Amino acid sequence: MKILKTLILASLLLFVFTRISAAENSNSSCQVVYGGGQACPTSDPIGVSKMVQKPEATDFVENLSINDPKFNPSKNVTFQITVTNNTANDITNIEVNDIFPQFLNFVSGPDNSVFDSNKKTLAFKIDKLPAGKNQAFTVVGKIADDSDFPADKSIICITNQAQTKTTDDATAQDSSQFCIQRNVPGGSTQVFPPSTAQITPSTGPEMLALFALIPSGISGLLLRKKSNKLILNSKGVKKYGSK
Repeated sequence: MKILKTLILASLLLFVFTRISAAENSNSSCQVVYGGGQACPTSDPIGVSKMVQKPEATDFVENLSINDPKFNPSKNVTFQITVTNNTANDITNIEVNDIFPQFLNFVSGPDNSVFDSNKKTLAFKIDKLPAGKNQAFTVVGKIADDSDFPADKSIICITNQAQTKTTDDATAQDSSQFCIQRNVPGGSTQVFPPSTAQITPSTGPEMLALFALIPSGISGLLLRKKSNKLILNSKGVKKYGSK
């Protein structure tokens, strides 16, 4: 009986770690964003792409790293958010949130957008997105004044993140990083991660639930063993062959 219990527990642990490994491998094609976050290819019902316009240029790129052209304090930064319907059916009432990082202030967004200054989040809705189509939106932010930055930092990199959600709870997110150059001789560099947590993968809650069951299962086995001993002792029967 003791061997059987051990085998059951070992099988449960093996199943949990196998599922975790599979979930990690499914994200192996994700690209890590310098300073925090990641961008992953998706085949989900809804998709979102966040891009930033280069300083003193017209083209947009996914990210501007520490080695790319940098913005200066008090300058505007233009972003493009593209939401895509990856299904064969129209999608209605899509929620879009654009989370502004530290040192970036809101200037303008889509006509129906609302900016929450406390949460530093720009929110708007897409009433209807036809099957297989995408729609692009422009968002403009302004970098904080030079006096608002840490005095000893010459280069600061921040990340602006966009998230989408449908009425069926299908979600997607993407982010754009850019860096700010200050005139601070001998100053250091600081990279800030995105201002919001990553969306939990669909396997996340399942893994947590399985882990939660392990202590319960062990406790149940111990209580059952203890109960069996008490019953045997009450009958005056001595048990041999086990500890």
